[in-house]
Parts: sequence; C-alpha cells; structure tokens
Amino acid sequence: MNIYIIPRVIYIILRIIYIILRIIYIILRIIYIILRVIYLILRVIYLILRVIYIILRVIYIILRVICIILRVIYISLLIICILLQIIYINLLNTYILLRIIYISLLCIYSILLSVRTQSNDCFVFIDAFFKLEPFKPKLRLYHFALRSQLYLKALQTNFAKLQRLNAQPR
Repeated sequence: MNIYIIPRVIYIILRIIYIILRIIYIILRIIYIILRVIYLILRVIYLILRVIYIILRVIYIILRVICIILRVIYISLLIICILLQIIYINLLNTYILLRIIYISLLCIYSILLSVRTQSNDCFVFIDAFFKLEPFKPKLRLYHFALRSQLYLKALQTNFAKLQRLNAQPR
C-alpha cells in the first residue's frame, strides 16, 4: 500500500502547484488586460490632447494672420494719414503763398502810387511773414492766427499808450 501513496501524494502536490500556477497565470492575465485598457485609455487621451493641440495651433495661426492683417491696415491708415497731412500742409502753404501774392498785388493799389512806397510795403509784409515763421511750431498756431493775436496785442498796447497820452495834463 505504501507504494501507491507516494505517487498519489506527488500527483496531488503537482496538481496543487498546477492550480496555483494557473491562478497566478489568470491573475497575470487580468493585470495584463487592465494594463492594456489603461494603455488604450492613455492613448485615447493622448490623441484627444493632440487634436486639441492642433486646434489651438490653428487658432494661433489664424490669430497671427489677423494680427498681421490689422498691422497692415494700421500701417496703411498711418500712410493715408501722413499723405492727408502732407496734402493739408501743401494746401496750407499754397494758401499762404497765394495770400502773399494777393497782398503783394494789393500793394499796387496803395495810396501813394510811387515805386518806392510799394516796394517798401512788399518788403515789410514779406519780412513780417518770415519773422513769424519761427513762432508757429512753438505756439502751434498758423500764420494768420498768430498774426491776428499779434495785431490784437498791438492794438491793446497802442490803446494803452493813447490813454496815457490823454491822461497827461495839457
């Protein structure tokens, strides 16, 4: 009877080892499947993030293009503004030049029709015009506005002198 027990015990031990190994295999297989599912979930998350990155990159490029378009519009508006200022300044200078010519032509009809007085009138006018030019940038006034202010000051000063003369006893 002893002869049959030993193979039987060995068989049972081997069978237990086989079952334990089979359980370990099933546990490892379950762990592998769980890891595979986690890998697939992470892969899907990576692909979603990649799509989001591409969408954000496209939005960034669109915004850059819009920014460049706005800069081009800004620069073109600046150029238009500068051109309009140049046109305005040229028109203003043309107006001043025409005004000088007009007043010079008016000198022909001066009260004393001698050549000497007419040339003096023209010289005084042109001299006064060019003496007022340096004050234009400082006071930010145009020639005729500056001239009208000087005219008002001169009238006030002359009126004050006249009042002082009237106040003196005779």
